[in-house]
Amino acid sequence: MESSEEEIERPFCPATVGPCHVQTATDRFGQNAKQAILNRERLRYSLEGADAESTIFDWPLADGEDGQLKDEPATDSIHKLVPSMQDYRNNLTALSQKYNLYFTAYRSYIYVYVPRSVPRQTFPRHADAQIETSSSPAGRLVGGSVDEKAPHMINHLTVGALGQEEVVVTGHDDGDVTAFYTKEIADYISSRFNTRSGNIMSRGGWNLSPPAPSRCKVPTPFFKENVGGSAWGLAIHQQSRLIAVSSNRSEITVFAPALATSKPREQPCDCDVCCHGVEDKVRRRARNWRIVVVLGSSFNRLPNIGFVDDENGNADKVIAIELTGAMWLANIWKAEQAAIRLAPSSQRLLMSMTKGELLSPELAQGWGILPLAKKYFLTVYSEEEVFGTPFNDLEVLPKAEEDWHPTVTIFNYNQELPDNPCVPRYSFDQYVPADVLDAENDIEYEDYHDLFIEHPPFVSVDTYSDKEGIVEFPAGFKIYNHEDYQDEQKSEEGENAESPTPSTAVDGDPLIGNNVSEWTFEHIDESDYISGVTLASNFESQVELPTMSNEAMMGFQNSWANLPSVEGSETDSESSETSDDQQAFLRRPVEHNENQRGSDSELAKIAHCYQILRMYEKDFEMLPLDRTGDSTRLSEYSVICPRAIRMGPWSGGDIRTNFSDTARLSMVSHIPELFLIIIGSPIGRVMLVTPTRLAHPIEKAGGLLHYGLRLEWVLPRRSDEAAFRTWKRPLHGMAVGPVQEAGIMGTREGKRRTAMTPKRYRLMLHYRNHDIFTYELSREEETDDPLGIESPQDFIDRVKHLHDDIYRARVLWAGLKPSTRKTYNTAARSFETLCSYHKIASWPASFDSLCAWIVGRAFGRNPGMIKQQAQIQPATISAYLSALRSVHIDLKLLTTESDDDHMKRFMAGVYSLFPPPGPRNAPRPPITKAMLVRVLDPYYAMTDEDALDSVQFNAAYSFAFGGFMRMGELTHSALDEVSSDFPRTKLTIRCLTISPNEDSEQLFLPRSKADKSNLGVTITMSTTNDIACPVKNALALLRARFNALPDQPLFSLPRGGFERDHVVGALRRRFTAIGLPLHVTGHSLRRGAAQHAHDIGLTRDQMKTLGRWSSDAVDRYYTAASSHRIFTLQQRFARQNPPAPDHVAFEATAREQEQRLIGKCIGTGPEERESVLYWAGNVVRGRHGDGNTQVGFVGFTSWKEKLYAVLVLCLSTL
Repeated sequence: MESSEEEIERPFCPATVGPCHVQTATDRFGQNAKQAILNRERLRYSLEGADAESTIFDWPLADGEDGQLKDEPATDSIHKLVPSMQDYRNNLTALSQKYNLYFTAYRSYIYVYVPRSVPRQTFPRHADAQIETSSSPAGRLVGGSVDEKAPHMINHLTVGALGQEEVVVTGHDDGDVTAFYTKEIADYISSRFNTRSGNIMSRGGWNLSPPAPSRCKVPTPFFKENVGGSAWGLAIHQQSRLIAVSSNRSEITVFAPALATSKPREQPCDCDVCCHGVEDKVRRRARNWRIVVVLGSSFNRLPNIGFVDDENGNADKVIAIELTGAMWLANIWKAEQAAIRLAPSSQRLLMSMTKGELLSPELAQGWGILPLAKKYFLTVYSEEEVFGTPFNDLEVLPKAEEDWHPTVTIFNYNQELPDNPCVPRYSFDQYVPADVLDAENDIEYEDYHDLFIEHPPFVSVDTYSDKEGIVEFPAGFKIYNHEDYQDEQKSEEGENAESPTPSTAVDGDPLIGNNVSEWTFEHIDESDYISGVTLASNFESQVELPTMSNEAMMGFQNSWANLPSVEGSETDSESSETSDDQQAFLRRPVEHNENQRGSDSELAKIAHCYQILRMYEKDFEMLPLDRTGDSTRLSEYSVICPRAIRMGPWSGGDIRTNFSDTARLSMVSHIPELFLIIIGSPIGRVMLVTPTRLAHPIEKAGGLLHYGLRLEWVLPRRSDEAAFRTWKRPLHGMAVGPVQEAGIMGTREGKRRTAMTPKRYRLMLHYRNHDIFTYELSREEETDDPLGIESPQDFIDRVKHLHDDIYRARVLWAGLKPSTRKTYNTAARSFETLCSYHKIASWPASFDSLCAWIVGRAFGRNPGMIKQQAQIQPATISAYLSALRSVHIDLKLLTTESDDDHMKRFMAGVYSLFPPPGPRNAPRPPITKAMLVRVLDPYYAMTDEDALDSVQFNAAYSFAFGGFMRMGELTHSALDEVSSDFPRTKLTIRCLTISPNEDSEQLFLPRSKADKSNLGVTITMSTTNDIACPVKNALALLRARFNALPDQPLFSLPRGGFERDHVVGALRRRFTAIGLPLHVTGHSLRRGAAQHAHDIGLTRDQMKTLGRWSSDAVDRYYTAASSHRIFTLQQRFARQNPPAPDHVAFEATAREQEQRLIGKCIGTGPEERESVLYWAGNVVRGRHGDGNTQVGFVGFTSWKEKLYAVLVLCLSTL
């Protein structure tokens, strides 16, 4: 589907959105599907309500194994075939990140599908698996909140990694929380596929046959708990192995299962003797813990939550959004810590129109939250790229409070998004008062619908307003320890109860899959614990976990022994009732904690590494967390986007009823690889947003412009809705995941994607009328790949006529380094775009197509040239020509067109017409040893660097000089740190070794440019007697990073990563501080080391050895007649001193005599050869200036051995 992207030229390269692929309910279920859905809606919204819905209209009957449906194409059974959906929930769909599986929640069931027909991603008529999530006894006790008649319906479904395993987690209206391993589900479905090729979809949307029975057991939950109230927010933390749940009790429950180490024979211990307080006992994770985070007295319901990590990537805090729009931050592990409350924004642009008074402004309800680490922001280099438009075109709002950040609104740019279906019918500068809106038709649906329709149970709240701005309400948390005060419930006699066998799960096998039991409760004597902390653990653990390191956290410790099994297990020993203690616990009064300790310091730590994205009904904002009371420094801008996703005017009589209370930005997904955030609303639209970071922050209108948000697309596009979304219904769920390979297992049993796997994602919008819209997302922007994964899908397509096997294509792809492939791929795409524009064949490149492409890139966006091709420099065009030649080699085509003399003269004309600009001609001198010592001395190079940053910069600069290192060998992007390949490709703590007497160091490079075999290179550096000593700086670095683990980065700034721009930028600031504003680059240190080596007399071959050069490229790194050398010669000339033997001249003489020596030895007799060798010895003696020295030939019997000895001696003395 074409859009208006070509009509609007944007100052950045937006994320690429593919065409819209739609599968309607009719395509999937047959001709009568739409009528069945309309019948359900008519009954649901009738006066009789849910009671009028009969079983046949409400839910398909489950027959056969795990509730699979029979194939009944008859018209009268269509209601059994089309699943019924629940209203007023959170996100109810998800895609696996490891397998080709799609999950959707229909009432209390999880339907699992294997998407077919890439890229259309169509679903079969029958689900590939239906998973029942039966209610627990505790759930039946708690009951429903949204729907009392069907209390076990699913409120929220999410998929995430829990350690080395991927899980799907559901939160239910009755407080149940259930988790399954996706691997078990994938194996189950795969077994069914292998049994019989069933579940194939015909053209009419009907299955030829239902899925075959599986040889595997039906997947059962490995985790099932209850949180005492309707469960809404869900969050999963991979590294810390935590599951967090928010509930209608306005508290957050964090489940911390016991962890296992790789040494199962060790006995666990978290006794009072071994543990130093409650925090140490909980962190050891020797048993299961339930941590209840209790907020302060001013709180409300929490629809969404998330985790905030510490500097090591472990979960440290939970963050939550409450319906009032306020945000909570609370520590998970520490006792007596205040939970920090940030009040909702008081900007009038974010006000909501409510029914309290006709169109009276109230604070908008809060629905979504996303803590975004600063390392996940896309680095840009101009202010236009930060927001997608010049800063002066945006509106800067006045501060709402004195200590708040200045705010910029991007509403105006939102209206200019291409093909945007949410473009407002009117514009406004601030808040639109009621008297401006004269007629009902001028009022948007979300602003006016509350006048007619009541909120559902979860939405009906009293809006909270805080006029003090950002304030703190003290709070704490409670942790409940089941084991210390457990009263086991005995199974009734006559039941065939089975007690699961305790086991320790390691090496990616966290928990026993089919054994689930509840955590029992007893009352606690709170005097034994710190105020505000209660502990809960229900079983003995068998393995001690002393730390939270990645190496130790290899899985869970599962010991569910001596506990009653729950409904849905394979045994019949279910206890029909919960214990008295558990009933008392679930019905306990809502608790508060008024701790006020440590709030300011905790907030400052988070502000250093995070920005917070907060979402309301139709609006969202990004706010820094640091306080702005310091008048000596500028405050960073916060960003708001009012009315980002909106429904628009009425369109049809059924809109008001079906879209009641759907104005909520409650769905959010983050794709780090694409630097992309997807924000969704149940009204049926999602927005694609790129978080940006300006490489060099600048002052703008009294604030600091550093971080921003760039709006890129709203989906479905206006053109997509006009073509496909003619029958509008709310959004059931939004699912995002990587584009998988065909089959169930996706990317090879969930293994990490290799360089051959495209960096493409699929976005699937699932509507309540069972229509499914699918888009493919990618990013072609020329930026560093955050996870080191290249996107070579076009390469695969280009060589498929030679290598139709993907493995052969991978071998060819691996013939060049990924960074080289990335550059070449950019050039090839540019050329292919031009050829497509002129409708000519791309390969082999013809003379005419090459000339047209060169002219187009040289002149840029001028009349007659291809659009979207920016002007580039002649040197870049020359480099791109080399890339095109490489493409011809991949395709086994001739490359003569770009190498002939005519093309060379053509390029000479380009250089003549477009000379390099002035700044590129700025001198880039090498950094000499004296200059390095100067910039490392804090007395001279005084900057505002952080102390830890300075230690890391000093070590990096001394390593780069002392080890002849490339800057790319020392640096890495922020998102490289989250890659599992990091220890195998980048510098880690274990890569640095100091000798026992501290006179040298060894630095192991896992990957380097000259290391063709990827075996790694060890660089040895010796100590020096100055401040630039690499050994001394290495010791300082290790002391500063004493708490880092062996496989963690050797260099890592608090903001994340150790990026080249930051390192080189700090070096330039230091040179400016010492009065030398030189335009140094990352290669200046390597060039300086080479020049220094040459000036002190090292030979060219010795320099190649130290610098790991394998070609004549070393000659570009030093100058034979350097300024230092010329000055030395001039000084000798002025003082009339006889010059010392010229080393360069001797080197040339030695090489000439070496050739003469070899020539004389060829064809001569034995006597002549001896004289020649004697002559060669005199050459060596002359080099040393010792006339008495004789060349010894003892032990050499042949003239060839003697000649070889002389040659070696000559070369070794150069």
